[in-house]
Amino acid sequence: MLVLLSLAATGYLLYKGAGWGAYGNSFGFGALMTAAALPFGMALAAATTIPQLLQVIPAGAKVGRSLYSIIFVLATTVTGEGIKGHAVGPVVGGVVTLLICGGAMSLLGRAAKRMRGETV
Repeated sequence: MLVLLSLAATGYLLYKGAGWGAYGNSFGFGALMTAAALPFGMALAAATTIPQLLQVIPAGAKVGRSLYSIIFVLATTVTGEGIKGHAVGPVVGGVVTLLICGGAMSLLGRAAKRMRGETV
């Protein structure tokens, strides 16, 4: 799920870049590509934690939880933009992403505790 959310964030940034005029000048294009590289890198990082989670290594749950927290912050920003612009689509998408990320962070936190042998 984290890989898909990260790739969706990359696509969203590239789509919004056209509205921001980032494709019209080299500085804006460079800034947009740098910003889009962050969620794309997160997708790659999330994909590398899957073997750790399957092997029940707590580090995979900890890294996954950290990556979900970054998407959580980005979803908060998208929701805020939607509220400010009176747009329903970004608000709904942001709230759904917030719920998904919040639930995943909670589950991964409990999974990491269980993997370490702590009581849940």
